[in-house]
Amino acid sequence: MEKIINGKRYFLYSSLSYELKKIYYTQIYKYLNKLVFEYHGFQKWYQNLFTNSYDLKQNREIIICEDFLHIIGIAIIKDDFDEKKICTLRVSKSYQHQGIGHNLVELCLSQLNTEKPMITLHKNKLYQFEKIFKYYNFELEQTQKHYYSIFNTELVLSLIHI
Repeated sequence: MEKIINGKRYFLYSSLSYELKKIYYTQIYKYLNKLVFEYHGFQKWYQNLFTNSYDLKQNREIIICEDFLHIIGIAIIKDDFDEKKICTLRVSKSYQHQGIGHNLVELCLSQLNTEKPMITLHKNKLYQFEKIFKYYNFELEQTQKHYYSIFNTELVLSLIHI
């Protein structure tokens, strides 16, 4: 899958050559590195998404959005028998409110191909995603206190159909 939407390139990490995977492995980590402060164990979690040869593990995918060869948005999904969810969704601050988050969610939903996908996020990020959650009818399903550390709360939202 590769799409150009409003001049931005969206593609799957799994579609990259080995050489590009080595490069993007590092670039994606640099793009997401601030998550280290929100999620204890982020570095290990990130490394565990991949095999030793920079391939994603079987039940994972990363959707990348680029503008002029710079990563401006990322979505990481988990797609297995037990869970079909968006684990990570980030858009660069200077590119927010331009539909990139919406496009990433659309592509995630297409990849997950389920009636009831989930999305998980840190409680402190809820305000940033309220419009997307309302648009797609995501509803709070679960609150997991102290999930990553003693003062953190992880929210689990599921898509509801009306």
